[in-house]
Parts: sequence; structure tokens; C-alpha cells
Amino acid sequence: MKNKLYFVIFIIILLSACVSSANVSKIFDESLPIEKTSRLSTRHIGNVVGYNGIKVDWETNGYDMIQIPAGDTLLEWNLNVRTANVRFVGNGIKFRYNFQPQKQYLFLVSVKNKEWGFNIWGYDYNEKIPSLITDSAKNNFIEFIPFLNFDNKLILN
Repeated sequence: MKNKLYFVIFIIILLSACVSSANVSKIFDESLPIEKTSRLSTRHIGNVVGYNGIKVDWETNGYDMIQIPAGDTLLEWNLNVRTANVRFVGNGIKFRYNFQPQKQYLFLVSVKNKEWGFNIWGYDYNEKIPSLITDSAKNNFIEFIPFLNFDNKLILN
């Protein structure tokens, strides 16, 4: 009986580790019910400096999340991304997206058909965002969205 109890406790701990434990470090509107919000992971890509025309300074430590109202949103980013031997730096990069309620989003800078933008992955609030994007994450890939004002602002170092 005691061994079964330990086994059940072990399974509960294991399952809880699979649930997203991302810390929400910035909440735009604390009065908004969580059911009407979306979360953004700025994991190692820079910080959000504008939200729907409002100046903000949303910098996270890589694994924290920013919680915003769901819906059509214009974000302005200061990007600072390093992938392999390439560094992407750009200030005032604008990006518009219709964020869905109770979804958390991961962004990676990408280029498609000579346009720079974000590849976007989406996860439910109860899902864990993987630390690495691999083939197993293809089911969570949503789409590529180009930046609105690229104009060669993104510098490759």
C-alpha cells in the first residue's frame, strides 16, 4: 500500500512538471479575467517597447511571460537575437497579430520569401512550451507573420 502511494505521488509530480510553469512577469491589465488574456514569451529575442501605440518596457528574463488582452494587437519590439553565428538587432520593429484567448505564444525571428518576421508557435495555458523548438513542436506551429516596418532595420552581425 505504501509503495502504491509513493508511486501515485511520483506520477503526480511527473505530470505537474509537464504543465507550463512559466512565470508571468508582466500583466498589462490585472482587472481582465484570465479567460480573456494571451501570454507572450519573449524568450531571448529582445523586449517589447510598444503595445497598441502605448510605450512600454516589457523585458523578461527569457522564460517569463507577458500577459496581455487577447485580440488584434500591434507590438513594437527591440530585437536582439543570436542564432548560431548570426545576430539580429533591430529597434522599433512593428508586428501585428490577433492573439487568441488562453493561448501562450513563442516567437522566433525568421525570413520567408525575402521578408523578415516571426515564426509563431501557440500553446494552451496548461501546456508547457518546450525549451527547444524541434520536430515535436510542429503541431504547435501556427504561421509566419512578416514585420510591418522592416525597411532593412534588422542588422545581421
